[in-house]
Amino acid sequence: MSVYGTTGVDEFNYAIHIVEAIGGLLGKGAKSARFVGRSIFDGKVCEVFFITFDDGIIGYI
Repeated sequence: MSVYGTTGVDEFNYAIHIVEAIGGLLGKGAKSARFVGRSIFDGKVCEVFFITFDDGIIGYI
């Protein structure tokens, strides 16, 4: 199973809400998180992070 969350305004100030939502859905037990990559298109930045949980569920932000 995987969970995907996104924010469209400002990753620095608003991404915490997506992190909280995924944590609320899946609970504690995130064992690792890593930065996947960044793209810039027309001056807009998109970053992707990958989270692995103890029970095998993965999350993408």
